[in-house]
Amino acid sequence: GFGEGGLSYIRVLCHESKIPSRIEVLVAGVGEGSSKSNTIDSYAACSFQRLGYVHFSPGNVGTTARELKTINIHRRCAYVKFLISGPHSSTYNVFNQVGIVALTAHGKPLRSLHCDTKNFCAVGETVEVSLNEMHPPSVGDRMPTTFKDANDREIDTMTFQRISEVSRMKERAVATEDYDLACALKACLISLEEVGREIYRLEKQKLKAVHEEDYALAKKLKS
Repeated sequence: GFGEGGLSYIRVLCHESKIPSRIEVLVAGVGEGSSKSNTIDSYAACSFQRLGYVHFSPGNVGTTARELKTINIHRRCAYVKFLISGPHSSTYNVFNQVGIVALTAHGKPLRSLHCDTKNFCAVGETVEVSLNEMHPPSVGDRMPTTFKDANDREIDTMTFQRISEVSRMKERAVATEDYDLACALKACLISLEEVGREIYRLEKQKLKAVHEEDYALAKKLKS
């Protein structure tokens, strides 16, 4: 429901390779007429106040390490808005996406209010997906084939998994006769395979350098 809360802080956990360069934080109150009418202004009608921003480090992009940020708010508010800047460049992020793995708000509710607005999604799109497609494949079905096929095609495992996802999207686009999308996804697959082969080659060089105790070269290839 809608209402006003005392927000102490927000914790944001970013993706390990789709790392935003920074996130700006804005908050909005309930509006001037809330005390009399027991209502809250709609999201579109609110006036947001900018509190500041946090930077995310590019770190070792492509590793499994994730950066956690704690953003202090200490405000009474009804809405919170994030302005997420573009990602740090990475060969692991060929689509230039940003990813938020987890987001938690810490505080306490102060009062419930009515809002004359419909539910909406400010970003992304609405898609219909069958329940079966929402279940991830079992480890037994997924892992052996993925690693074997990835090595046979000389593509790194992470990129190969992404190729598999895009391939399934292309198949669904063809099945629904969305040929423009299928054509775009085909081009993406070509780019992904080129990137995957390059990463695979660099990883092999890095392992060879470590085996030969050429740690300076291994460090260079890691970056």
